[in-house]
Amino acid sequence: MQSKHSDKNPGVNRPFLNSGLARGRQLVAGIPNKALVYFLKHKWIFILGFCLILFGYIRGVAIKNSVMIIVLILVASFSTYYKKYVKFTLGFELVTFATVLTTVAYGPMVGALVGFVSSIAAEVIPQLIDPSSFFWIISLPVSAFVVAFFSSMGVPLFWLGFISIATQFMISEPIRIFSGDSYLKTMGTVNIVTTAAWTVLWFKLLAPAVLPLM
Repeated sequence: MQSKHSDKNPGVNRPFLNSGLARGRQLVAGIPNKALVYFLKHKWIFILGFCLILFGYIRGVAIKNSVMIIVLILVASFSTYYKKYVKFTLGFELVTFATVLTTVAYGPMVGALVGFVSSIAAEVIPQLIDPSSFFWIISLPVSAFVVAFFSSMGVPLFWLGFISIATQFMISEPIRIFSGDSYLKTMGTVNIVTTAAWTVLWFKLLAPAVLPLM
């Protein structure tokens, strides 16, 4: 007669194994949160480190140009400070503006570094980080090289702004648009529409006046 326990391994404690697996999943799932908490706790050290790397790269640039780059990074970094209180983006940010201008003026490497540093700061300072934040931060350096390519082909500054945000949207927004969550989908749609509206203002009126100063 076949034992009713013959299909099981008698040496395995099932409840213990299941609880161990559940605990392991919790530990793995908690790693991103722990990393984020550590990053937020030491955010100014990370930001200072990125700024020092950037300064080391641009130290060969004229003093006036270095000052302009640093000013643009600071303005871009704090342009999203309102999100600390509003908790909604409405597409208002100057990270794209700073990235495009420094790319056109000093090349894609400087533009990519400016976009990377200022986008991290713009997300960390208001502490409003959503599922697309990581992808948006990555999209800024990528957009700098795309903008540099089209700039070399003579595309006007106004359209370079739209090329930059289009590149960013293709990388950062799918996670929200196709998430299945109605709130995230609404946030993604609102962000696309409002960012486009702000881009018209920044690159029609402000960018042509700032670029000659760089």
